[in-house]
Amino acid sequence: VKALFDRGIDAYIADTKFRQRDPRFADQQLHKGKTTNKRRTSRKRKYFGSGDFIRSSEGTLTCPAGNRLTPKTDQYRDATRRYTGRVYRGDPAKCAVCELRPKCMRSEKTPARTVTILESRPTSIDRMIERFDTDRGRHYYSRRMGAVEPVFANVRHNHGLDRFSLRGRRKVDTQWKLFCRLVCEPCTNIGKIAAKRSAG
Repeated sequence: VKALFDRGIDAYIADTKFRQRDPRFADQQLHKGKTTNKRRTSRKRKYFGSGDFIRSSEGTLTCPAGNRLTPKTDQYRDATRRYTGRVYRGDPAKCAVCELRPKCMRSEKTPARTVTILESRPTSIDRMIERFDTDRGRHYYSRRMGAVEPVFANVRHNHGLDRFSLRGRRKVDTQWKLFCRLVCEPCTNIGKIAAKRSAG
């Protein structure tokens, strides 16, 4: 993703949670199969997120119930996405009797709520998510099913390219370009005509 931004390529790559942010799929949870477990339901429960907590200039965090959370650690680091931030923790005594506890914590055994506030600059993945969530990004991605996926299916199913049979970057590049010639529009149309005539 970083290489795409560095080269100025206008690409739209979806992440695993892009449908959860799409307003067109806001009620998708309601259409999932019902469960017989009374403790679980097909309706998604809403819990307070980090955006519902107010951060003060003194370095403390205030929850929706008005209680203050204090910093738990000096620094939070995520090695995978290189995030840095600070973790805040509520008072177990106040969280135990809080009326908003069912909307704040998923488990009854959790003593207090913890919230992580990220402080790092947006990564390339964050920039791609922001680009993808636009109307333009969703429009171009919706065309993938009719424009790109059939080509991949043709290469794999009809031409048998499940994996490259050569090694080395130059050899793989040559093999891929040969297959691209097979699936270009004129060759694809010729293949369809030949298949139709042989079937007739």
